[in-house]
This record gives sequence, structure tokens and C-alpha cells, in this order.
Amino acid sequence: MYRLAQTQDAMGFLLWAASYACIAGTNDNSVYIYDIESKKSLSRFRGHNDDVNAVAYLRDDDPNLIVSGCDDDQVRLWDARDKAGAVRKPQGVLVGVCERIFDLV
Repeated sequence: MYRLAQTQDAMGFLLWAASYACIAGTNDNSVYIYDIESKKSLSRFRGHNDDVNAVAYLRDDDPNLIVSGCDDDQVRLWDARDKAGAVRKPQGVLVGVCERIFDLV
């Protein structure tokens, strides 16, 4: 089993972002980007109100735009570009989904 540091929370979904990083949705209502080598969090995105079950890239050719789906029935859009010291908040929210979200394909 591959363990990542800095969170005790279960991961609902893990997606390899690149050779050096992966993105994960967790049950602490967050999306993380992890450095695979150091096993440390590079970024944390907060804004969901329940477990994050799915993460994906908005477009295959752009690793900066991430979408996440959650038990709060919402899909959120995140911009992963470096904003030193910035609080990571969603860039957009799709509301009105009727059930918990488990897949974004």
C-alpha cells in the first residue's frame, strides 16, 4: 500500500497527475496534490462539504484545471497553478446534481 504523509484521512479517489505528483480526493472534504517522491502535500483545495469521491482533469492537455465530485452533490472546478500563500478556493461550482458523485468520466 502506498501511503502519503500529512493526512490521516481516507482517500476516496487517487489520480496520477504526472510522473512526480498525484491528485487525491479525501474524506476531510478536500482535494490534494501530492509530491510522490517526498510523500508531502503540495496543495490543498478546500470547499466541499462532504467526502470527495472523484477527481479528474477538466482537459487531458491541461493539468492545471481539476474537477472534483463529492457527497455534497456538487462538482467543483479548481485552478492548480501556483498562487504562493493563496487560499485554494473553487473557481466554479456545478450545483443541482441529484445524487452523490462517484465518477467524473
